Amino acid sequence: MERLRSSTSSSDVALKIYGERNTGTNYLTALMDQNLCAEVLPGHVDGKDLRTQLTRRLHRALPGLARGLHEAARDRYFEATFARNLGWKHMNPDVARIGADALSSVRFLMVVKNPYSWLLSLFQRPYHVGGKDTRFEEFLERHLGVMEQRENIGRDPLSPVEVWNRKMRGYQVLKAAAKHAMIVRYEDFLEDEAAALERVATQLGITLRGTHIPITGGVKHADGELSHKDYATYYLQEKWRDRLSKSALERINAELDPDLVTRLGYQMISPDQPPYPTA
Repeated sequence: MERLRSSTSSSDVALKIYGERNTGTNYLTALMDQNLCAEVLPGHVDGKDLRTQLTRRLHRALPGLARGLHEAARDRYFEATFARNLGWKHMNPDVARIGADALSSVRFLMVVKNPYSWLLSLFQRPYHVGGKDTRFEEFLERHLGVMEQRENIGRDPLSPVEVWNRKMRGYQVLKAAAKHAMIVRYEDFLEDEAAALERVATQLGITLRGTHIPITGGVKHADGELSHKDYATYYLQEKWRDRLSKSALERINAELDPDLVTRLGYQMISPDQPPYPTA
């Protein structure tokens, strides 16, 4: 915990952001870093880490053969640095390992996305889960390999829906255990970024730096051509619904925890609700 405190200045509090893949963690990190008097604890591997630099090069050259080596190197990195950064940003928070000191002093922010749109996003960008499926329905039937050490959701492969269930339950546990913690919806930042940012500052007891500095473009390099407005149109108007077939909705709803969906401010989508894809 001393090492964690030393990473922040006397005027800034430590802020840890957790969120699943494709839920806007990069965007939220940039927004908080620019607008809050807080030191955002890193949630990804340091680009200067030599071991992961080497395995990344191998993975790019031999994606099928070297993926396991690269993931193992990332596991070792977060195992060694947990006291400084409180783990991988996409992990199920490990409350016991975080410990009482950090639970009482660190501010925790967990970002979530509508489970249906998140599943579509993970299908399109299957970070850390291997190859890409051709059809969404095929993806839903897969059992994704989990990163036992880094992800903290068990060791056995899980369906994409069950991955969402377990991570969301973990966020609820952390919210109940930590003195300063809140769960935020990605869509709320798209609707009114300044208001959502102010709610975070108020609820977590963090001082705003000054005038709101918005994030106007895509944070990821591949998203550079997309604006905040593009994301808002897609998610707030729920244009992703057009890509959900009846069979996909039936498969999702068979596993999706309706209580979690409701507690996070979303709604279950009935398979009898159109529209469905025409193709």
